[in-house]
Amino acid sequence: MRAHEFLTEAGANPIYYFAYGMLTDPKVMKGADFVGMAELKNFEFEMFAYANVRPEPGSVVYGVLWSIDREMLSQLDITEDYPRLYDRKTVPVFVDGQRVEAFVYTMTPHTRNQLKDTHPRRSYIMRLARGYQAGGVPISQLQTSLSEATDPKFMKFMNTSLGNRVDAKPTRYDPNTIMGSHNMPGYRKAFKFGMDVIKRLDQETKKHFAQADDDEFYSYLVSIAEQKGLIPRSFLEEDLSEVTGEFEEIFHDPEMEGWSWADLLRDSIGQPVRAHDKANVQAYKQMMAQAQAAKDNPPPIDPANLKVVNRTDTGKSEIWYPHFGKFDGAPWTTIQTGFRDKADAEQALVQLRKNPNVVKIIQQAISNASK
Repeated sequence: MRAHEFLTEAGANPIYYFAYGMLTDPKVMKGADFVGMAELKNFEFEMFAYANVRPEPGSVVYGVLWSIDREMLSQLDITEDYPRLYDRKTVPVFVDGQRVEAFVYTMTPHTRNQLKDTHPRRSYIMRLARGYQAGGVPISQLQTSLSEATDPKFMKFMNTSLGNRVDAKPTRYDPNTIMGSHNMPGYRKAFKFGMDVIKRLDQETKKHFAQADDDEFYSYLVSIAEQKGLIPRSFLEEDLSEVTGEFEEIFHDPEMEGWSWADLLRDSIGQPVRAHDKANVQAYKQMMAQAQAAKDNPPPIDPANLKVVNRTDTGKSEIWYPHFGKFDGAPWTTIQTGFRDKADAEQALVQLRKNPNVVKIIQQAISNASK
């Protein structure tokens, strides 16, 4: 059924939800009706440890429009921890040229401020890539938002997190790594629950889930957690899903990148994992290759792109320059800082642009920041 046909037959009071992150994946949104790929105008897509959208005139965010019932909306409120971590707004979205009023979740100012210096895990990006491919969402939206991956500082962060710390075969895990600054609350409890379930399963049950699709074992974990009242009292379903992105760090083994709970179970009984056979791994590699190409061939330095920015964390004004000629998520370098106020910084910016050595000053600042 095409989107316009679905909208025509949806009834008098449908509930529509616009997803732009992990919930673009039909495997995650079981029970929801797929309407189609949709556009959210005058918003921009941004990526921290998690995806977010925020108002920006002239920009467009692509996502998936779902038709849901009241019960699923209540579950989404719990998943997104509304209104503590995320706001829920009603916005106009466009699908097949038709305007539809839909709910969308956006980070609260506090959440965004807490996450603004964080970066997404590779496994999280792979989940988004899978959802985008299934929902027909342009993968270029992810590629653009991942431009920070071309920042040498970010690459150093990724290498530190995922490399050079291999225990040939992990025999133990470090629970202290589960609650890093980039993690949401609930990971520790969700991880402990999943590990306890795997330990208690008999061999036949383990073999059954090892042969089944990853989602079958994950659904089993969710059902057990709900039966015990652990969701949402102790952790959210999202925590149970997203903590898998921490496996390579928890077990100090970068080979575990992209593992699911089912892969962890398979490994426990000596069966091969399936993580690296998944198509979304290739999508991720393509995005990283394009990001590297952007780094290798940056546009010429243009002093017109210098900008005064007021930092919310320090309250200070600074002069920034984006590495690749734009802001809104691109890697940036602080060119000058230490100003009394914004007016002082604006005046300094005018003088900086007039400086005949301004290009060299910017190049040197970028070079220093990359070390």
